[in-house]
Amino acid sequence: MESNITSKPPVPIFPPVTYIIFSEYLLSFICTIISIFNMTRLLYTAKFNKSALKTKGISDSMKLYLTVNVFCGATELPYFVYKVFWWRPPFIRGDEPLYANVLYHFISSTFNALHYGVSSILVFILCFDRCLALKMGNQFTSKKHRKFIIGGIFVVVAVYILCGASYAFEFPLNYETGN
Repeated sequence: MESNITSKPPVPIFPPVTYIIFSEYLLSFICTIISIFNMTRLLYTAKFNKSALKTKGISDSMKLYLTVNVFCGATELPYFVYKVFWWRPPFIRGDEPLYANVLYHFISSTFNALHYGVSSILVFILCFDRCLALKMGNQFTSKKHRKFIIGGIFVVVAVYILCGASYAFEFPLNYETGN
């Protein structure tokens, strides 16, 4: 008895979608570079040139936010470089995959995902710090504030390591997707 099931070729991605995705990665790459530059300048000014600031200074929670975002932005740059400079339009690549180096793509995209995982926690820490400062006023002493910042650093590092470990447990990658 013969089977009536015939294998169909995979449905190609609608070509304009690949251009939209490329534009998204190009814009993300440009914005990441601009963000790293501006956040680094702000951190440098807060540390070495306080007179250039319009305020007394930058809070410790803001410094934590800026530092972690600069670090995460710098670690995800290889992902955006890969997505922008190894991209080929559909009429050039033909039937080849959009991106060929699966292992590099997986490893570099891990840092992109880690940035998304940590950034929301940083915003929460920043907002919670400001709420505590407003609510407690003078009772929010520098000792309590220091403990809060150390706790925030611990949470950010723990989330970064645990999320990174969850991605690392994916190794070795299973290239057999048909099973």
